[in-house]
Amino acid sequence: AAARPYARKNAPLLICDEPTSALDPRAEQAAYDRIRELATDRTVILITHRLGSTQHADRIIVLDHGRILEEGTHNSLLHADGEYAAMWTTQARAYTTAPVP
Repeated sequence: AAARPYARKNAPLLICDEPTSALDPRAEQAAYDRIRELATDRTVILITHRLGSTQHADRIIVLDHGRILEEGTHNSLLHADGEYAAMWTTQARAYTTAPVP
């Protein structure tokens, strides 16, 4: 339900503002699968703080106080070693250092 678009079926633009913020990991995956389906032949703007969801984006724009700080693909931004790379590393570290029962 969180990722359900509130637009016409054939709208050329889909804006998703934190579409999975209240979902568990399985529901989040299902929501992003649905967003990818809906992305066919339209522009999708995904606003998120969960950087794992940005990996497949054609273009990522990093904003800081309303100004564009960086833009590019996931890989190009990681290689640029700027703010996106720092945020990605911080989030990834939370998953890789967590003890597994």
